[in-house]
Amino acid sequence: MLRHDSCSPETVSRKSRQSAASRASTGRHSAAFVVNYVHEYASGPPPTLLGERCNSQGSRKFKRMLLEEDYDGILELAREQVAGGAHALDICCAVTERPDELDLMRNVVKKLEMGVEVPLVIDTTEVDVLEAALKTAPGRCLINSTHLESGRAKADKIFGPGQDSQRRRHRHDD
Repeated sequence: MLRHDSCSPETVSRKSRQSAASRASTGRHSAAFVVNYVHEYASGPPPTLLGERCNSQGSRKFKRMLLEEDYDGILELAREQVAGGAHALDICCAVTERPDELDLMRNVVKKLEMGVEVPLVIDTTEVDVLEAALKTAPGRCLINSTHLESGRAKADKIFGPGQDSQRRRHRHDD
């Protein structure tokens, strides 16, 4: 484990001058060695950074802008996240103060799909809201927050019938 102070420039510089043999013999590695090892030998793609500020469940600022229908402000918030390194944006428009999540989602997605170049991650448990978002920005969205809590029938509406449903249907066709 590396302590925070072990990563100072002086320490890294001094330790990076140590030979590999002396590091191996002591079992201690510098921060530079660890970073280089992870960079060179880690398998798999780098992590995807997801911007979470366009989520009414986690951002008071976004929720306020959503309730005020401040779509220009929402676009600016989204652009700030992308400028800060977000690879995709989580979008949730569910609010208890209004019953029109579908309309809110459609308006937000329409504004963002023209204003940012990253994928939009649609965060809703409502099939009609998900469908509206996917139709508003075809090919630009990922699906988030889908579960089987409401049963297989709801999941089948989102993903289509599963293999078991297809097998049962084929048996009935025989």
